[in-house]
Amino acid sequence: MLLRGPSNGKKRVEKAEAGALSAALPPLMLRAEQLAKNFNPGTHGRRKAGTGEDFWQFRHYNEQDSTSEIDWRQSAKRDQLYIRQKELETAESVWFWMDSSPNMAFKSDLADHSKQSEGRVLTLATAMLLMRGGENFGLIGGAPRTSHGTVAFERFAETLIHQSGLNLDALVQKSSISRKSRLVLVSDFLYPPDEIEKCLRMFSRLGCPGILLHMADPAEVDFPYSGRTLFEGLSERVSLTLGRAESIKEQYQTLFAAHEKNLQNLAQSLSWDYIFHSTENPASPALASLYQALEGGRG
Repeated sequence: MLLRGPSNGKKRVEKAEAGALSAALPPLMLRAEQLAKNFNPGTHGRRKAGTGEDFWQFRHYNEQDSTSEIDWRQSAKRDQLYIRQKELETAESVWFWMDSSPNMAFKSDLADHSKQSEGRVLTLATAMLLMRGGENFGLIGGAPRTSHGTVAFERFAETLIHQSGLNLDALVQKSSISRKSRLVLVSDFLYPPDEIEKCLRMFSRLGCPGILLHMADPAEVDFPYSGRTLFEGLSERVSLTLGRAESIKEQYQTLFAAHEKNLQNLAQSLSWDYIFHSTENPASPALASLYQALEGGRG
């Protein structure tokens, strides 16, 4: 039982709740933490010089600078003229959508993790990096507003890991994002092309740029099947038996390549970023691409 306190009492309760949530999270969180820990943003982080209130760094004065920007105290200490730069102030938030339709649960023998599991790890790791940078982030289908900090991340993670049934239709229905938001959509995008386009154009009309993280199992890419093979649907009760599965391999690969190309073209037409990740590959390159795309969107 927590004791009542002064103005910081609410924060203590929130931290206690966050600790309880963290202890209950599965090994998925450990993978995300390790992934984020090993990621080094380098010198090209999301922080930029601007007109905010928070101090960022000192730099040498040059002729293009106004003398009113000189920090005379720092200059006197170092016997050179220095400018005090402030961090760019922005109201942009990052919203994540993690597709939790049945198709995302697929995992072949060629991968260690399902599309959904890999998508959640990448989403958690990206949100963790945003948290460390003091950014606002949120999960579509979770809290109604974005937030920042450790408590917000813990709640984000808890909702993400237990979220279900949030397909493309639900994404459109549950979205209540502001015009200054940036979207990260994580899915295999196995939906009718016209429905995907309708959804993305809706967000584009709101002035919301975004990133498509296209998840795929290696078996979905390569179609390594041969002989008599039974295929069963995950989202619908349908099945198909092929006597010689290898006979349609080339046709299937052509269709999958067209699916990938269609997503690339749609993203490009809307000035969105497109990232492809097959689940047999390490997650670190995909995380780097996600972070760099978010960084580029802040320019």
